[in-house]
Amino acid sequence: MDTDAHDGSPSRAAGSPIIPTTPRLLPVGGAILGWAGVQSFDGTLTPVIASLCIFGACVLACFLVAEKDRLFGDERA
Repeated sequence: MDTDAHDGSPSRAAGSPIIPTTPRLLPVGGAILGWAGVQSFDGTLTPVIASLCIFGACVLACFLVAEKDRLFGDERA
């Protein structure tokens, strides 16, 4: 663990939360979506394809949020 040179307490970036909550919630959201996909399965491919489309849309949304303005920004700077 990285410690602060002055008092020996753990260092962290300014403004960062002490307990990160978002990484802990992501698996719960994936588990709920997976459970919903499994519960909708009726022996046909329609729920499977729908689940894959929903999961793909979630991945795309996460990607767009993570990249913000860098995805289609001007790289000539």
